Amino acid sequence: NNGNAVEATDAGSNFDNLEIVDASLNGKVAILRVGSQRAQNNLLSVFAGLKNKTPHRLALEMETIYHDKSGDALNVGSWIPVTLKPHEEQEYRSASISEEAVDFLIRVRRAPDTSAHG
Repeated sequence: NNGNAVEATDAGSNFDNLEIVDASLNGKVAILRVGSQRAQNNLLSVFAGLKNKTPHRLALEMETIYHDKSGDALNVGSWIPVTLKPHEEQEYRSASISEEAVDFLIRVRRAPDTSAHG
C-alpha cells in the first residue's frame, strides 16, 4: 500500500477534494474546511467553507463532481454562482443525486466578467 489508494469509506474532511481552478484566486480565497457525510437518504452531502481574504467583492463559481468507487465521474458539474463580500466567510453545500457517489471534487473559479462590453 503506497498510501495513495482512495478508500471507499467516508473520507470525512480532505482539502485534496477542493481545487481552485483559477490561479488568480490564490491568496484571495482561504479554504476553511472541506468535508462530506452520508445524508439520511444515503446520498453523499459535501460542503466547503470559503473566506474572502480581500477588501473587495469576489464573484466566484463553484461546482461539485461526484465519483463512484471506481473513480468514474457520476455527473457533469454545473457551475453555481457564489459571491463573497469583503472578508466574508461562506459555506458551499452540495449533494449527490446517486447513492453510488463515494468521492467528490469541488472546483472553484472566478466568475466570468459579465460587465465587459463586447
